[in-house]
Amino acid sequence: MAKRGFNGAVTRAYGAKDHPATVRDIVHLAPHFVRVRFTSPTLLAQVIPAPTAFLRFWFPDPQDPQLEHQRAYTLSEVDLATGHFAVDVVLHEPAGLASAWMRKATVGQSINVTTLGFSSFEVPAELPDGCLLIGDSASLPAINAIVGAIPSQVPIEVYLEEHSELDAQLPLPTHPRLTLHWVPRNGEQSLSASLEVRDWSNWYAWSAPESGSLKYLRRRLRDDFGFPKSEIHAQAYWYYGRAFGSRRPKDLVEETTTDVQEPLHTEASTQPQQQAEQHVSTGETSKGSWRSVAAGALLAPLKTKLIAAGFLQALITLLQLLPFVLLAELARLLLTGAPAQDLWSLGWWAVGLMGGGVLLSSALYLWLHTVDARFAHQLRRRLLGKLAKVPLG
Repeated sequence: MAKRGFNGAVTRAYGAKDHPATVRDIVHLAPHFVRVRFTSPTLLAQVIPAPTAFLRFWFPDPQDPQLEHQRAYTLSEVDLATGHFAVDVVLHEPAGLASAWMRKATVGQSINVTTLGFSSFEVPAELPDGCLLIGDSASLPAINAIVGAIPSQVPIEVYLEEHSELDAQLPLPTHPRLTLHWVPRNGEQSLSASLEVRDWSNWYAWSAPESGSLKYLRRRLRDDFGFPKSEIHAQAYWYYGRAFGSRRPKDLVEETTTDVQEPLHTEASTQPQQQAEQHVSTGETSKGSWRSVAAGALLAPLKTKLIAAGFLQALITLLQLLPFVLLAELARLLLTGAPAQDLWSLGWWAVGLMGGGVLLSSALYLWLHTVDARFAHQLRRRLLGKLAKVPLG
């Protein structure tokens, strides 16, 4: 009980609190895809509507009434004034706990929901040259929300991994500059191999497919196309063959066990991994360049010198502290009546170390100023050379 109390206190400190949500409407957007609308008088007071915002649902375990299992879903509709909200759910077979509950849900039925672990997509202040969105039916609600937030002048490439023939009937995103690619899944590498070999410079990549596909996708974005880490959102939304979430005793209505740093957005499909694994290695690369890492590239020639300067500064700082240690020892010797020779010897050592610290610190500053002046001179020459080639128009 002590452990339960501690966990409950911690999660409450993070704002974890269960809110009952009641089903008010169910709409089939596709044969295997439903929008379930709920209402809750208290839940949305803790929600900030934003693209990819999600809620955590606690589904009862039919095998053990004392257990609840957590699954999280992206918000597709939000009305703060009325307390109404909706989530879109893939109804897969074999059905997991959440999929089975959503399939059988009826108007008036209630379930516990919490907002712990809120996250959202924000359009950068400096718009990217384009947005690359990658996912599947499970992450489609989040992709739809992102597309709705991206300005009309920004091009969007959407790659959706197809897991069922019914996926073609899903509600797809609309945007004046959107290009959609369906990728049949033939293995974990099929999605990453389908990406067009092109210059993706200054594009932003948002990817949330199945975990196995994400592993190869993240590697290709980084190694083949040169996407910097700051320009990639990569997160698995589900796993093949096992549940993606956590569980708790049903009576712990204010305790959750999921890591708040890794939001979970969808129920796992228990469809078995296809036996035919496609091992694709095209070897084709097209590494681009990004404005977000331009400063790092500019300062790259100085990296070794700056590291050396930091190491030397640490040593000099230690040297400059030694005189104070010796002065403390000198005071102790004076109080104990030590011979004058010992006092003079210790005093001269303190003065010598102090002077040495000043000289070394000055030499380091002089060297750094020289490095700075040379770098500034080279940078000005490069800028002038660039400007000299720019057309006057």
